[in-house]
Amino acid sequence: MLLAYERELHEAGNPIVRERESRAQAMAQANATLTDLIRSLRDRKVTMDSERWLLTRDIGESRAASRLDPRDSLRAAGTLFELILGEVERHVSTEQAPLELLTLTALAVNESINTRIREAASAYTGYLLNIIHRAHLNERRRIARELHDRVGPGLSVAHRQLELFEMFATSGPSRAASRAGKAKQAVGEAMQNLRAVTSELRFEDTVTSMEKALLTFTETLRTDEVTIRVSVNGDETWAPPAVRDESFLVIREAIRNAVAHGAPAVVLARIDISPHDLRASVEDDGVGFDTGRAGRSRSVGLSSMRERAELMGGTLNVSSWPGRGSHVELLVPLPGRREATV
Repeated sequence: MLLAYERELHEAGNPIVRERESRAQAMAQANATLTDLIRSLRDRKVTMDSERWLLTRDIGESRAASRLDPRDSLRAAGTLFELILGEVERHVSTEQAPLELLTLTALAVNESINTRIREAASAYTGYLLNIIHRAHLNERRRIARELHDRVGPGLSVAHRQLELFEMFATSGPSRAASRAGKAKQAVGEAMQNLRAVTSELRFEDTVTSMEKALLTFTETLRTDEVTIRVSVNGDETWAPPAVRDESFLVIREAIRNAVAHGAPAVVLARIDISPHDLRASVEDDGVGFDTGRAGRSRSVGLSSMRERAELMGGTLNVSSWPGRGSHVELLVPLPGRREATV
């Protein structure tokens, strides 16, 4: 029965049997369902082996980690159900109560498969939610770092200048006025930096236009030293809202990294959207960096970008060389849109 099941999955082109681990898990799961069926037939009632649910949860997590589509698991379950029911039907002709046997078989297999699907789906979703949670934590850490590094110093300077203003208020009015002017300048710079940070936060809502959102964001980064160009090609509605949101965050972080750390003269961001995929790249002519060292240091920005790409079922490639700039490329397939155009 298990060999026949594996053969049918191969013939159907189900990706579950392509990798050794997922194939072994599928066979173990099928064997557990057969065990449930045998117990149910022996007891003349639907009986489940709850001890095997740990395997089911492991399967859910591993399939989430390997980005196997849940629909492939459902198709595999349907194949198993049909195979078992068909096999039992061929052997009940000699039984005294074939209808009762077939009914019990259908109920037992259905209960076993559905229960395992629910357990696996819960583990699958839990795994992805943990990834999202870690990505959100990293984003909050980045925001805290931005506030500390870009706003905090200006406020500290203003506070110190105001303290000096109080010291010289009576003994040296001209010196006090100078300190007040420096405090005002420091507060103005802090306010400008705060606006730059909060402008990023406004785009945590759904992105209706990636192009407008990126152009608005880059306006907060523009200086006389760097030129930032953004180009979006294709119909943005081909990408689902979630893909647009996550892609925007990845591209925004890539642009921010280039300007903040690369000291570039030019940063070029390009997004191409087709019915089949979304491709984006951010390239700069800055100082570049050692990608090996960046990976070992576990850069929060790069980790967050990769996690967001993986959540969309996409890939993120980062290439850079010291003194030769850097290049970030995002690729996100849009399978649902592709099917709709067929």
